[in-house]
Amino acid sequence: MDTVHLDVAQGSALLDAPAHLSDYRTILDRTEELSLSPSDTRDLVCSIVAEL
Repeated sequence: MDTVHLDVAQGSALLDAPAHLSDYRTILDRTEELSLSPSDTRDLVCSIVAEL
């Protein structure tokens, strides 16, 4: 990751400082660790739809 693009109230911002990029890499890595697999996501969505 070389830059982070943010949409903010005042427009957009690009972050490219190593410290900022490191923070966002950490956040993305953690999000990936906590995310369901595609198959588990599909099963979850199907179970929710079946309950409707």
